[in-house]
Amino acid sequence: MLSVALTGLNYGTTYNVGVRAQDNPGNISATATVSFTTLPSAPGTPTASNIAGTSATVSWSAATDANGVTGYSYQINGGAWSASSDVLSVNLTGLGYGGSYTITVRAEDAAGNSGPTASGTFTTPPSTPGVPAVSNIK
Repeated sequence: MLSVALTGLNYGTTYNVGVRAQDNPGNISATATVSFTTLPSAPGTPTASNIAGTSATVSWSAATDANGVTGYSYQINGGAWSASSDVLSVNLTGLGYGGSYTITVRAEDAAGNSGPTASGTFTTPPSTPGVPAVSNIK
């Protein structure tokens, strides 16, 4: 066996792993070591509220990390990631009437690691139609 799956690890924790080889006569090699740090967890699924024609509020629950989550960034419909901030919601403006939006959020820790993402979708309502015109009145 040349690999092992490590389970039950904590988010945002540094682990040191050592490996030694043993041959048939029972000779044991020196230990080769490696360190790694697990990522923060994914935040909760983003949900939208206060949805209007061109705006919405999107919120998510906190991610976890042994050393603390320092912020969250988000992207809309796969676009550029926003700057990281330490809030659990964002007010989106400039949306289009009748638009479908996917918001993806990720947590970041003090070491600069970004964790896995969580995504949610919502649709804005259509615009109000114009004032009806009346014609051919007799």
